[in-house]
Amino acid sequence: MSTNLGSPPAASSRWVQFMMRSCIIIVLPTWVAANWFGIDPRAALPVISLMGLLAFVIVVRLPMRVSAESKTFFRGTPEQLFQIGTDVKLSLQVIGGRRTLVSQTGEPGQPGSSYVTEVPGLVVTTTVVSSDPPRKLMRTISARRYAFRLDDRSDVESTYRPVAGGTLVETRTRRRISLVSWLHQRRPAVKRAVEAEVERVNVRIRDYLASDAANEVSAGT
Repeated sequence: MSTNLGSPPAASSRWVQFMMRSCIIIVLPTWVAANWFGIDPRAALPVISLMGLLAFVIVVRLPMRVSAESKTFFRGTPEQLFQIGTDVKLSLQVIGGRRTLVSQTGEPGQPGSSYVTEVPGLVVTTTVVSSDPPRKLMRTISARRYAFRLDDRSDVESTYRPVAGGTLVETRTRRRISLVSWLHQRRPAVKRAVEAEVERVNVRIRDYLASDAANEVSAGT
């Protein structure tokens, strides 16, 4: 009879790594304080624990404010693009992806109306603050991540400006995010993924605007 002494399950391995890192974070500074600075470990441990808690609050809970602007040209009318930006059911149909509609209140595009969408690990609430159809739209987008209960709030102002051959969509975004989220989004791989998703969404919108479905929807509104 033989016994298989293979690798432990991945979950057990991650738990062991977490415990080892936690011990290092607590024990190593305590050892340094005791051996390099002559501080009693019993006095150093509470201070180090408090500093760790403070660092956690700063990294995870302290909000940062980030601003961004973008301009994108589409071969469509301001009315068509305004409708995509306000009608969540049409938006989900056009853009696709893994988003699902959870709830919706109010008339699309009207101040005070809102809708809630969900993707794995993330719930997003979009509320219309003000609108001037089909020229301007102001929204508040609040995202809540399940993993660390991190909140991400964005104030998004979209202007639909008619130009030769189509519409120029100008977007100004003011975000309030945690430091850990900001650092995560600064990673090259994450930035590339976000840029690829933005490009995918723009391609889907352009394909929709070039289709007969866009003209049928516009005729029905």
